[in-house]
Amino acid sequence: MDWLFIGFIVGVVLGLTGAGGGLVSVPLFLHLAHFDLKQATVYSLLAVFLGSVMHWILQRSKTQYLISLGIFTFSLLPSFYVAQYKNSIPENIIGIVLIIISLFSLYRFWQGRGNQDQVSTDEKITAGY
Repeated sequence: MDWLFIGFIVGVVLGLTGAGGGLVSVPLFLHLAHFDLKQATVYSLLAVFLGSVMHWILQRSKTQYLISLGIFTFSLLPSFYVAQYKNSIPENIIGIVLIIISLFSLYRFWQGRGNQDQVSTDEKITAGY
């Protein structure tokens, strides 16, 4: 039952925000599945990948393929390289990195909320409204 709950929550977060599935699924795997941090990050990658693919299938008409290919290509190489060293990196370091990413994301979200009217105006000008 925990697996279904984790999958559901990750799917909801990915579907609503398009991001953050890893930041949600890692704590869920830690708490509900009782994985250590390294195991949780591996399962999180799988959950986010599968959820992202399903979300992309539903919204593929909005995809900018050239940009997506560039992001995929330039994220594949560092991910492959870092994965080799994951077992030698202490869990505390991985946890600190996750906390920093979470705090930065929260900061950027709240900072962006204050500029929401300006962004909307700029988008209207660009779109020709």
